[in-house]
Amino acid sequence: MRAGQEGFWAKEVCSRGNYQNTCQVQLSMVASSKPYTDGMSFSKLNRAIIFCAAFGLFVAMVLSFQHAFGREVPCMSGKGCVLVASHPSSYIGKIPVAYFGAFGYFAILVFAAMRAAVGNTFKNQLVLGGFLLSAFGFAASWYLQYVSKFVIFAFCPWCFTSAVVMTVLFGLHAKLYSMVGKGSETEVASRPDTIVAAIGVAVAIIGSFGLISTQNKMSALNEVVSETQSGELVAQPGNILGDASAKVTLVEFADLCCPACRKGFPKLMEYKQKYGNNIRVVYRHFPLFKIPGHEMSPLATVAAEVAAETGKFWQFASAFTSTEEAAKTPDEVFAIAEGVGVSRESIEKAVSDTNSAAALRVVRDQECAIETLKIGGTPTYFLQYNGKTKKLNGEGLETEMSSSEVQALLK
Repeated sequence: MRAGQEGFWAKEVCSRGNYQNTCQVQLSMVASSKPYTDGMSFSKLNRAIIFCAAFGLFVAMVLSFQHAFGREVPCMSGKGCVLVASHPSSYIGKIPVAYFGAFGYFAILVFAAMRAAVGNTFKNQLVLGGFLLSAFGFAASWYLQYVSKFVIFAFCPWCFTSAVVMTVLFGLHAKLYSMVGKGSETEVASRPDTIVAAIGVAVAIIGSFGLISTQNKMSALNEVVSETQSGELVAQPGNILGDASAKVTLVEFADLCCPACRKGFPKLMEYKQKYGNNIRVVYRHFPLFKIPGHEMSPLATVAAEVAAETGKFWQFASAFTSTEEAAKTPDEVFAIAEGVGVSRESIEKAVSDTNSAAALRVVRDQECAIETLKIGGTPTYFLQYNGKTKKLNGEGLETEMSSSEVQALLK
């Protein structure tokens, strides 16, 4: 018998007479079923929150792994995801906003799991906690969407999806909050939902990590650069090790303050030392100075170009990237430069003159990265061999360099 039909059947029994006792029994059964129905409604809402929060956690973890590992997420809007992720609004202090989002979704999941586990115990407090978290997340998410559209002028589908999910969660919590005190006072705990919440957390973390790993392997190997773009890769004068006759040319666009670039710089030197005249290595600048921790990038790049004017670029770059952390003050940059024989005065002079040769070479590299090559982050590598050019990330570079076709050229 479907819910709602019991009352109709009880009324029919009463109307026939001579069934007074049966009538009373049936009516009492209908009355006792109402709290159960209310309790199920509350539980279903809580279960919906668990599923939504688990999906939101998956989205937030994808964005978190993007920051943690310096990798690009699959993005239907070109470089929109990278542009949004690298903007100052995507950080609170030096911590990516995505980390806070992941924590928020996880906390909402915990509140929902606790509601399922304890039933009426602390129900009011747990509902209020989830409601406040989702309300804050709702407001913060749509503020960031406003910044993306009207300040950054970029669209990140992942961020937009997170905002939609948080909106749904806010609505569900608002409904749940309105039900507090109106349902059953003896609601039975639904412990299976706590297991569902735990599985949701595990699937969100494992799934997001798997997506990032798979996406970067695919994108690293499949992007072939056009002839027009290839012709802009090696600029003169530039920071070049090797001759144009080399069978393989490796070009890196990097930020001296970028952690992944700093970690990968010794690999360039290793390739050159290992393969000698068969490879040409080119280093070009793409300072992402708006990202927290990269504040010294403009000064460092100009200092590197001043060092290049006296043939000391590679010494400066090696010294700058070999420190435990990137320089955080101008004095630290000057100290590294002076350590390889580049004076503070020469750097200050180049920085103060926007038309200095050193400054103009940095601008040239940056314009090439953004306008011609459409680079969204660092490090980005370009590998030229056998008349073709491939755009790669760090993982893709290692795979491509170890391929049989490239190895045959490097022997």
